[in-house]
Amino acid sequence: MENIISFHQGHDANIAFYWEGKHYAIQMEKIGGKRYQAMATFKKHLWPALCTEIDKIIGEGNKFDKLVRPVASYSYKTKGGRAGQRVIQEIENKYLHKDGVIEISCLHHMAHAYTALYCSPYDEALIVTIDGGGDGEYFTINHGTRKDGIKQLATIDLNLGGWYNAMSRLVAEIPESAMGISLPGKAMGVVARGNIDISRAMKIKEMQESDMLFRPSTFAGKKEIVLKNWGALPTRHKENISLLFNGKKPAYFEGQEGFDHMADAQWAFENTVFEKIDPWMQKYPDIPLCLAGGCALNVLNNEVLKNYYHPRGIYIPPCPADEGLGLGYVLEKTRPAKQIRSHDICPPLRDTDEFSAVFRNKGKKVTNKTICKLLAEGSVIGYVQGNSEYGPRALGFRSIICDPYFDEMRDRINKIKHREWWRPFAPACKKEDAELYFESANFDNLEYMSFAPMVREDRREEVPAITHVDGSSRLQTVTKDSNPKFYKLLSDWEKYHGKHVLLNTSFNIKGQAILNTLDEAFEVLLTEEMDYLCIDNVLYDKKDFV
Repeated sequence: MENIISFHQGHDANIAFYWEGKHYAIQMEKIGGKRYQAMATFKKHLWPALCTEIDKIIGEGNKFDKLVRPVASYSYKTKGGRAGQRVIQEIENKYLHKDGVIEISCLHHMAHAYTALYCSPYDEALIVTIDGGGDGEYFTINHGTRKDGIKQLATIDLNLGGWYNAMSRLVAEIPESAMGISLPGKAMGVVARGNIDISRAMKIKEMQESDMLFRPSTFAGKKEIVLKNWGALPTRHKENISLLFNGKKPAYFEGQEGFDHMADAQWAFENTVFEKIDPWMQKYPDIPLCLAGGCALNVLNNEVLKNYYHPRGIYIPPCPADEGLGLGYVLEKTRPAKQIRSHDICPPLRDTDEFSAVFRNKGKKVTNKTICKLLAEGSVIGYVQGNSEYGPRALGFRSIICDPYFDEMRDRINKIKHREWWRPFAPACKKEDAELYFESANFDNLEYMSFAPMVREDRREEVPAITHVDGSSRLQTVTKDSNPKFYKLLSDWEKYHGKHVLLNTSFNIKGQAILNTLDEAFEVLLTEEMDYLCIDNVLYDKKDFV
């Protein structure tokens, strides 16, 4: 098999490659430190750092036989696009063999589908992709087999990603400074506090389907653009959104009104998705479902589908949005016979060779027993182990962990991460223990925090810090295969304390990418209300640096 490299240059930019029989992926945001990093904003001085990470794997001076260029990479003509093109040219010049071949990639949504299928445990699946648009598509239905690849069955001109984003922008609880791409995830947190008005929810559903080609670029940038630039919006968008305000110019929905609004928008989203995919699920009744695209990050919708279609399997990859596109372009060419396991295809910490002796000499090698003791005492620990996660969620490799049995932990972690008070935190437990605390049709494929099962009523008071206001949780189940070290910590947590669940959130603070350097980890330890930092079972006590 040839050695192949590809990339995605838009938001959530990434480089993926196949080298000597193994797949790898690097998220640009973990080099540049900026969430949703695009190649156009990837500064020139960061290029050597990216090359270093690639060279660690393939060896300095080695090159690839094939470069798969995304279709979209040929069409950028804006200033930002030209900046991105310079990075693309660097990739071609440095990493493509002089006799190498350049091929045009499959389309954006097909790449999402390839990532989903080949990261899944399935040999055959129905694959649905939903997002805010890519290469002219928004919502696709596909059938795929591991052996023969993927065939598109239908493409639907319905921009659910763009519409949900627009609905999120109208919620006053979300800060005006919030980046546009982050809004749906934030807004999803208030859904549980809302009450559904079916007549209004139906109105939203009708509007989102009548405005089929709603463009997310219309609402690009920060949240306040919807109101401050109202006059510049296309007429059809203004007319539709104005209906929510009885024909008047919009204002933000505040407090409970905002919560109710997002509950209605979520209902409309879930019911539209079901109506579009159910005929295909009936046509292919004996195979599982894979979901990909940015809308596959809607954990509430994922849980509804999982429970409805049980016992059919459902799978969402760890990188369902654009951070998985580079890998999808490569997988379309390689089509591996076995499942791609995402936890060992990303880089380790980037700055271990330059690790300062000031820090190094203050670390102490510890066992899980010590970590469990500190957690049980109410400590908050930055937990860094092995290679980085792939995707937007920390899975025990770059995490902040604590004991969710302390009620005040939610507020403590929110303060550390500078997050909004109403956003929930995720529980992590071993897969075999999940049924002790959570209710769901099944607990398969929950390794990536992609679903929202309910916490059992008799357990909610036990784990208040990870129980959302409606009783739901964004559960991560951990297996020996998905994260051996974190699995061992959870096993020792049970032995030490008789408990099974930890709170697990991403090791970063608001606006920054999940960290991947020692410098970033120590910065959080020293500037935020975190007690300890554990790096590959070497423990650093904040008090030693005061």
